[in-house]
Amino acid sequence: HFNTAISTAMELVNDIYALETERSVPDEAHPVVAACLRDLVDVLAPIAPFICEELNDRFGGEESVHDRPWPVWDEAALEVETVTLAVQINGKVRDQVEVPVDAGEDAVREAVFASERVRAYTDGKTIKKFIVVPGRLVSIVVQG
Repeated sequence: HFNTAISTAMELVNDIYALETERSVPDEAHPVVAACLRDLVDVLAPIAPFICEELNDRFGGEESVHDRPWPVWDEAALEVETVTLAVQINGKVRDQVEVPVDAGEDAVREAVFASERVRAYTDGKTIKKFIVVPGRLVSIVVQG
């Protein structure tokens, strides 16, 4: 569990680095980055109490990092509206399409065949199978 906690914290750090490199104004602190760093310090405090207490002090924390409540999350922010599906043609991934999470097979088929890359591999060929694995991929078997 310790390794999982550290790995997840490193994923957050990598996301923070990515957000920092996208900024257009390098001298201003990004409010999302500041909030993420404070939450990261709070979450890591049980694992590395002394360094987290020092970081909390440097971030201007008024109270001990161990006296603050655990960070909360917004359930609505975790809901995804779209999903990216890999499109395989004869076993090789040829494209990706983005569709609504609740899209049915007909909507997925329409989105897949709207792609120029997919049409390049399927035009003029007989489609033997069209398999949708919800939330993951679309597999197309063509002949000809």
